[in-house]
Amino acid sequence: FTVPKTALTLRGAALSPNVNGFLQKGIGRYLRHRLKRADIHIGGQESASGLFPINDYTSSDVHRRLACQSSLLGDLATIDLSDASNTISRRLIELLWPRQWFDLLSDCREPFIERPDGRWQLLEMFSAMGNGFTFELETITFWAIASCCGPTTCSVFGDDIIVDSAASADVLSALRFFGFQPNEKKTFTYGPFRESCGGDFFNGVSVRAH
Repeated sequence: FTVPKTALTLRGAALSPNVNGFLQKGIGRYLRHRLKRADIHIGGQESASGLFPINDYTSSDVHRRLACQSSLLGDLATIDLSDASNTISRRLIELLWPRQWFDLLSDCREPFIERPDGRWQLLEMFSAMGNGFTFELETITFWAIASCCGPTTCSVFGDDIIVDSAASADVLSALRFFGFQPNEKKTFTYGPFRESCGGDFFNGVSVRAH
């Protein structure tokens, strides 16, 4: 099925079977907990006294603050990828993730999808939008690739990546090597403009349109 992405485009997604989705969400929740070790906070923290979360400040908030800061200082680059989750292949996860994790994730993903014409298609992408651990999977994968390039600052939220401007060329090269295509309209390595996680900043001023 599809959901609106912009006023002109749709985002493709796949509906997981109930049991698969239940297991995927459990894995995703555990990965979110482990991501805190890298100071990445996706959100959905535990409720206080079982009622509501307090101070649920996520890495998307951090990214907007860093983008605003860097639009003034120019010290950080904001990187965005085109169609990121759909270009994470099975082989890439097998290469980058520990074997036991790859086996677990593989057991809970859907290897085939039924097309509208009734035919079955093998999926080369590892997990589609709609999979319960896709966001966490791509966050960890992109963080691993970016952090290996040696930036002092490395923060990732989905396919929104922030690294030192000085290391951005190496990070972009590494991402291209693994088959990812940076979105040139939303990637900024120099100049007075930065964009990340829904925040647009020009010389420290928010210029995000309605």
